[in-house]
Amino acid sequence: MKVFFMLTAVPYDDEMKQRPQHIVENLAKMGFEVIYIYATSSKKITADQYEDFMKDFRLCDYVMKINKNLYVIDRFDEIIKDNKSEIIKFSKVLKHLQEFYKNQEVYFICEHPKCIDILEELEENSFIIYDCIDDWTEFAKDIVWEDETIVTKERQLASISKLITVSAKRLYCKMYPYNKNIFYFPNGVNVQDYDKIDTNIVPSDLKNISKPIIFFMGTLAQWVDMEIIEFIARSRPDYSFVFVGNKYNVELPHYDNIYYLGVKNYQELKYYLNKADVAIIPFKINKLTASVSPLKFFEYISAGVPVVSTILPELIGEDSIYLAKDKEEFLFGIDDIINLTKHEYLDLSMRLKKNSFKYEWSILIENFIKYIDMLQQGMSIEKDKFLKETIDNYENYDKNDIVKNELLTMYNLIKNYELAYEKSNKLERSNSLIFDFNQAALACFNVGEFDKAIMYINDYIEKNNINYYKKYINKIKDIMDINEKNIIIEVLLLKFCNRIYEALKLLDDYLAISNSPNPTLFSLLASLYLDLNEEGIAIEILSSILQYLDNNCIFEPNSISLIIDLLIKQKELNLVETILNYLYDVGLEEIANDKWALFYFHKYFNLNYSWNLFKRVL
Repeated sequence: MKVFFMLTAVPYDDEMKQRPQHIVENLAKMGFEVIYIYATSSKKITADQYEDFMKDFRLCDYVMKINKNLYVIDRFDEIIKDNKSEIIKFSKVLKHLQEFYKNQEVYFICEHPKCIDILEELEENSFIIYDCIDDWTEFAKDIVWEDETIVTKERQLASISKLITVSAKRLYCKMYPYNKNIFYFPNGVNVQDYDKIDTNIVPSDLKNISKPIIFFMGTLAQWVDMEIIEFIARSRPDYSFVFVGNKYNVELPHYDNIYYLGVKNYQELKYYLNKADVAIIPFKINKLTASVSPLKFFEYISAGVPVVSTILPELIGEDSIYLAKDKEEFLFGIDDIINLTKHEYLDLSMRLKKNSFKYEWSILIENFIKYIDMLQQGMSIEKDKFLKETIDNYENYDKNDIVKNELLTMYNLIKNYELAYEKSNKLERSNSLIFDFNQAALACFNVGEFDKAIMYINDYIEKNNINYYKKYINKIKDIMDINEKNIIIEVLLLKFCNRIYEALKLLDDYLAISNSPNPTLFSLLASLYLDLNEEGIAIEILSSILQYLDNNCIFEPNSISLIIDLLIKQKELNLVETILNYLYDVGLEEIANDKWALFYFHKYFNLNYSWNLFKRVL
């Protein structure tokens, strides 16, 4: 019997039910035992509760039993006894839970990169599944994020997992280089939740709002385009714009026809949708939203409410949805639906409901289970097959720049660089706002357009505010011989395109042939391991080349902080001082400012004496 652990950043009692709750509830309905763990916060547990938990967590009053198959646990890291606390690593608790089910097939679904922090005690051959639902790299850029290591943690989690599930095709491309087993698992809907709604039930806060109602549900955050909302509300004062859900660091425009009704329980949403005339997804068009599979879309269409959305790659090809490239088209789409005859509207509504059945959660999860069973039997599906099918579909919408950009990445992944180069040229000519310069650079490099590749690399560097790489590349171009220069540029391109393992193999193969202790190349090699959150390996590599470092070494920016720490430990202080001054020249003054205090402490004080004194004080 299969047992599933869902490790997530979403509390189970989150009112507006999200993907992890839908998945576990459907798994439980199918007869599997499921343990839902809210893994990214930490609570306290009493000593008595902890004792009961370790005997049989299912009988412990700290654990919430939803039904006979589904249990909910909030992560805890502290045990309270007699007003004293004892810290405990939850990774050991998770190991205990794994042993509890030692005679079962146990699967750990990790829905957030930070979940890797509690996996360290699991058995080596544990079946870990990374459920990739967001582009965390873009989150880290676009949204204030508390954990700067989230990107490297994601890479490490993706690498150790036996399976990666992805909710969007762009995420499939992102995860493609990290794992041989990737399964496309889009968001879905419980169709029965939106079927046969009692039309007499009208939410009290909707009763005095006039129709037509333009409806949005979900989180209002930086990815929502407030400019579109302001434009459509101002342009149509006789329409009512109703919003339900959380607000995260944004405010809706202040118009009399905009109504924010707060957070609603999942069970209430159908009654709001039942009174909506049009449902909207006014997301900004950028790389973050390009990776989104909007859960609300599937719920909208299951309720039979026509949808107007900005162009999201995941919705391209969907039947009976209006995709708008700007605010004017967005308004036109709303008007078009409002102006339908009653017969036309009902016909569209029925088509939407019918279309929603293929996204029924139970069907999606059955396919997920079948894929797991295939893997357990030693079978898998060739990754390129899914990509090629997606390419065939997207080529039908090639006039759209967003689609061209997706195709650019996909052609690069299957190493059809000529077609990728063709897409990059089309995007350049159209001055597209959505243009992955890193992918264009990789395509150019592989068709022999070296200068154009460098131009796109510089565009990518400027766009991502990593200008120190520009000076790094210029030094490489000026100093290194042609073979080493080309290897480093290609490795950087693969790194910038998240193809870290390919970059590692390329550089490893070159180092094996050259048999040279070139510190510039080894510095780059160490940086690739840092990208995978493998600091131990990076330290090993850098330690092995310290004796070869000199003023001519070109340091890869990502590994330079570690190099400084290691050189200080080796008391190579003159070289450290040279490197710290060099950092100001390449735009890495933040690292330099951070390291000067440590440098002076080691230069002017007896570290051993000070450390022994420090220990005595403790």
